[in-house]
This record gives sequence, structure tokens and C-alpha cells, in this order.
Amino acid sequence: MLHLFVLLVVCSNVLVLRVGGQTADITVMAVNSGMYRVCGNVCVPDLGGSIIDDLLVEHFAAEFQRFSHETLLNY
Repeated sequence: MLHLFVLLVVCSNVLVLRVGGQTADITVMAVNSGMYRVCGNVCVPDLGGSIIDDLLVEHFAAEFQRFSHETLLNY
């Protein structure tokens, strides 16, 4: 009797982003069959907290204006 085994190998790269109060840490990891390997990482000082909040608000306000043709008021 012939037994056929199929081995499913999952290979992918994962980007991990951690934004803290003062810095942002970015890591790229390779995942292969349940094994994790860090390919590279970087710490970006002065990119965190309110800076990220301001960038996100600016981005989504511009997207809102682009789709709705309405402007958001600044208070």
C-alpha cells in the first residue's frame, strides 16, 4: 500500500511595527515551517506618540477630502 504524505511548507516574510511614545521599532522576520528568523531591524528615534497621531490624522483627512470633496474644519 502506497502512502502519500504532503508536506505543507509555509514561507513568508513578516513586518513587525512597534510604535512607542518616543520611538518606532521596525523588524522584518522570515517565517519558514514554524521557525522564525530576524532578517533585520531598525529603531527610528523621534517617531512615535503624537508624531504618528498627527501623520495619521493628516493622511485620513486628505483621504476623506479626496473621496467626499468636503473639507474638515480645524478647531
